[in-house]
Amino acid sequence: MKKFILIFFLLFFLTGCDVEYNIELKDDVIYETIDIKGMASTKQQAEAIKEESLYVTTDQDRQYEKEIVATSNGYINRYKTNYFYKNMNKSFVANSCYDMIDVHEGDNRYYFITSDKVECSMYKYEYVNNITISFKTNHKVINHNADYVKDGVYYWKVNLDENQIKPLTMVVDKNTTDLSQKKSYNFDFVFTLLITVGTILGVGIIFIIYIYVKNKKNNKL
Repeated sequence: MKKFILIFFLLFFLTGCDVEYNIELKDDVIYETIDIKGMASTKQQAEAIKEESLYVTTDQDRQYEKEIVATSNGYINRYKTNYFYKNMNKSFVANSCYDMIDVHEGDNRYYFITSDKVECSMYKYEYVNNITISFKTNHKVINHNADYVKDGVYYWKVNLDENQIKPLTMVVDKNTTDLSQKKSYNFDFVFTLLITVGTILGVGIIFIIYIYVKNKKNNKL
């Protein structure tokens, strides 16, 4: 198992790079997206990274979907997958950095809790710059210890050079959809509806004016 962990993180940290580990809890499904930035300056380098094996869970049951994204600063290697939320404690990526990942349900809530210390440095990945972990959900958030929140997304910044204490805690309501996201959806729907109705009314008024003016001219003749 450690062999696969080593392969995975060597990809990240052989050269200085930034890693974004994005987690989205939608209903009862976790969607993971991992972006490796600043490692591949050419497409050939990105393709070489893409060839390496990267398993979704510690059971090595399947691999991530892989893609390469071109940017103005080089290439991003992107890995994507999804699984039932309780399987997050088997997540290959999460288990590579934390000794313990507790995912459980209780009091009509979902709990996501890790151990205190980020242990990625135990494999001597001294060339990592930063890891940004984000958590997004359509559930109402009850409690969290994120470094900051922006546009409804919760962020933790991890600097492995400092080998810092950075536990993750996220507690969400099991059944209640976050009202702020629902309001955003409702606003978009109402705005689109108003635009559509306004357009139809506008066209109708123009048509009525056109008929009125045309009939008025005919009556004069």
